[in-house]
Amino acid sequence: MKRSFSGANRTGLYLSLVPLIPIVLLLAIAPTVAAAQAELPERPMNSHPQRYGDGWDCDRGYSNVDRSCVAVLVPTNAYLNPYGDRWECIRGYRKVDETCGAVEVPLNAFLTSSGNKWDCDRGYRRVRDECAVVVVPPNAFLDSQGRNWDCDRGFQKADQSCVVIDVPANGYLGSSGDRWECDRGYRKSDDSCVAIVLPANAHIGYSGNDWSCDGGFRRKGEACSSHETSSP
Repeated sequence: MKRSFSGANRTGLYLSLVPLIPIVLLLAIAPTVAAAQAELPERPMNSHPQRYGDGWDCDRGYSNVDRSCVAVLVPTNAYLNPYGDRWECIRGYRKVDETCGAVEVPLNAFLTSSGNKWDCDRGYRRVRDECAVVVVPPNAFLDSQGRNWDCDRGFQKADQSCVVIDVPANGYLGSSGDRWECDRGYRKSDDSCVAIVLPANAHIGYSGNDWSCDGGFRRKGEACSSHETSSP
């Protein structure tokens, strides 16, 4: 004999099962949660979870050493860096092993922007652990770096002095001021400027110190030959 359920009986059956739903769901996800917790890395003391991900970072003032957080020992004249995991020396000191030693600044020198080394004042150059004055000869001036010198315009270096540049006839000082160039239509020959001898069908070239053949001609030795006569 078949047993039938009325609509009221079915509704009552459903209602009786509703409280069991959370328990069934909990039993279903419990193994997954347990497995995930087992995979999380164990955090050492003096650490905190990373903002993103499942890892960890050491607290400020501690450094990661073999997956442990070890206190950073800050020596005298030092401070923790912005990350808080190591120390830096204050300005005027530099790292010496595990301490900070004072930077010994010699005469005529200053601390650089880094604060842990020195450089010489303008007009001085470094010689070992001192600053020696730059001896500027006559007709010279300190260069832009202030560590060396250059000759005035119209002079050139010769050992430790500046000698005048002898500009020959038909020549002029170049833009650098330490050498001479020949005028247009002249070319260098030892220490003088000689006139350029133009062959037939030629003109002074773009540089002004050599010649080029006119259109329809090409250079052949010291002459210009027409394309027609030079063709085989």
